Amino acid sequence: MMDYLKGARNYIGFILLVGALVNGAFKYNGAVGNYIGHVATQVFFGQAFYNYLRGGWVALSIGGFDKSADPNIRATVAWVGLILYVSCFFIVSEVGGRWGGV
Repeated sequence: MMDYLKGARNYIGFILLVGALVNGAFKYNGAVGNYIGHVATQVFFGQAFYNYLRGGWVALSIGGFDKSADPNIRATVAWVGLILYVSCFFIVSEVGGRWGGV
């Protein structure tokens, strides 16, 4: 399974980026400051998973883990990043509700 994911890493990275942009657009209909902050947060979490798939530096905070680090720790950080990325889809906006005013 991981070999398949690593082979499709560029497609997955593109989907993570587009998902963050579309999610922010639906949540923050016109509130640019909130939109940029939300998308930046979601991309930050998504990059941990994408970088794990491409074999790069995996980080969710100031530090991080390179290729030579324990593979189990790298995988854990990557999957936590993906879980946090997905959880951003369920954060309810304080600006206009979930669907921009509904």
